Amino acid sequence: MGLLEIAAGVLFDPANTFRRLAAAPPLGKALILATLVNGATGLTGYFTLRALPAGEAGDLASAFLVGMLPALSLTGFFLWYVKWFVYGGFLHFIAQLLGGGGRPVATLTVYALAALPDVFIVPVQAILVLLRPPEITASVVQGIAGLILFAWAVILLVLGLREMHGFSSGHAAATVLGPVVGAVFVVIVLFALVLAGVAPLLPDMEALRLYRSWP
Repeated sequence: MGLLEIAAGVLFDPANTFRRLAAAPPLGKALILATLVNGATGLTGYFTLRALPAGEAGDLASAFLVGMLPALSLTGFFLWYVKWFVYGGFLHFIAQLLGGGGRPVATLTVYALAALPDVFIVPVQAILVLLRPPEITASVVQGIAGLILFAWAVILLVLGLREMHGFSSGHAAATVLGPVVGAVFVVIVLFALVLAGVAPLLPDMEALRLYRSWP
């Protein structure tokens, strides 16, 4: 399958496309497509922010942000590959625990191809730049578009892992949600530990109430 055929198939016929790719996951082509999307979204985000006057916010932070845009854009571009490799590794580990039979290259291919829906943020931001709506309107539109594209990417991950690893949709969904649940659990445990450590340092509320009520 060529690049355009893979991209169109993943976006609009993902189950059948991932099933066809399962025998020989095209990691190289998946990375090329993900890089094109990553670069396009990064450049669009850069020019979208540049389109706003540096002093529009009326403070030094706005001008500083505009000046830092090139460095921030490049950092975000390269950090995507770190996230792809690390998070892809977590996904593969969980998939293996749940009985998945795919290779690491299959999981990384699915994760790279799941980034394809992000390309649709490009026309959204281009329209916002042309129309120049109020800031709150632009933020709401981008937020809604981001949520839709995120949900689309999650669905692609579930379908792709299911076909590549040859297990059920439930196991695929558990693979995708596993790292999120684990992160939430870690945050809750850390919060509980911090609260337990700070609790002895807090004043005794009953004693404080009696002290304040003393004539």
